Amino acid sequence: MGIASVSEFIRFVQFAPLRINRLWDIFRTPAAAAKPDSLGNIFDLLHGTDTEEAIKVYKLDAVSSSYIHSHGYQASHSNRVADILASLPIRREQYNFVDVGCGKGRALIVAAEIGFRKVTGVEISRALCEKARKNLSICGIIGQVLNCDAAAFEAPESACVLFLYSPFNRWVMHQFRRNVERRLKHSNEDIWIVYFSPICRGTLDASRKLRVFGDFGDTVIYRGGRENRSENDERPIENPKGGKIGLLEGPDRIMPEAVEAKSSVQFTSA
Repeated sequence: MGIASVSEFIRFVQFAPLRINRLWDIFRTPAAAAKPDSLGNIFDLLHGTDTEEAIKVYKLDAVSSSYIHSHGYQASHSNRVADILASLPIRREQYNFVDVGCGKGRALIVAAEIGFRKVTGVEISRALCEKARKNLSICGIIGQVLNCDAAAFEAPESACVLFLYSPFNRWVMHQFRRNVERRLKHSNEDIWIVYFSPICRGTLDASRKLRVFGDFGDTVIYRGGRENRSENDERPIENPKGGKIGLLEGPDRIMPEAVEAKSSVQFTSA
């Protein structure tokens, strides 16, 4: 058995007890469990990227011992991600997009293609960071991928969307929530959290600084900042899959048409 194999085995043994907690979280919230993307290979074929193959957590390298709380890597659903992000009632060219636990960078590519001002990935694994940077380069996307621990990451003080695709367990989620709340103390700029496969959503639900803006089972959307809004100035917008996604603020706001992945997003005045 080689050194790499021994290292993987040690990490596997370390991770095994925590996997029980994750399975319990999935059991309690079955709708939130991440499912494979049936169109994932098509995404890579169209872009020339390598984002589809899943990687178990014990096979990842890391810059911090927090990796033990990671859920490993599974590619996000590009179509679903594009639909949800395009439906947020924001001007995307004025917002930064941050994928916390970006893996190989698929969601970063989607966000860049639908017009976010800047895309940034946060990833604890060095190998996945390099893969994400390579995939962004292949797509001609200028973005930043930070090799750091999400538990210590400070959210931008500018208007931003933080994206989570079930990257870690409740221990890191608690640290992440504290960092977001600290940011909201220092800056009241708009902040959104889009949480796919939200098996640890209870940690974010408990925050007094965030409110649930949309809840679709497999995805929960939170909003913080700019809290002093009148309900009389807000109107409902539509979930791309049907139903209400949340509230659209003010007559000067715009909302995108429902879009399919890889199509151009068209805006209309609200």
